[in-house]
Amino acid sequence: MTPGRLLQGAAIGSMIVVLVAAFTLTAGVVAVQRRVVTPQTLSLTFGDVTYRAFVTNTPNCRTPGGTGVPDSLCAPSSVFTTSEYFAVWRMTRVPRGSIAFELGERLFIMRLGERPQP
Repeated sequence: MTPGRLLQGAAIGSMIVVLVAAFTLTAGVVAVQRRVVTPQTLSLTFGDVTYRAFVTNTPNCRTPGGTGVPDSLCAPSSVFTTSEYFAVWRMTRVPRGSIAFELGERLFIMRLGERPQP
């Protein structure tokens, strides 16, 4: 085999892998959104950065179910929304003097379909 043929084969193989990965990711997102697959709560920590993924009805809150503070958009009994969302947050611990703050940034949000009735 010539080096040109090897390079062509590698390029075609790479494109196939990327297409299969994109299709799998898209199918997974659609399956979660339509509630074919139940999304799990996930928390990954790398040093000072934590990634959290969870289902919530308060998508602007950094914790599942809200903080429980009365008269807050994060309260579980909030009238914010009756829909459920799958949200992914990145939490970063930032030291300022002797106090460490946790900064949150929502990376992804997806509204979930209605729960199927039994």
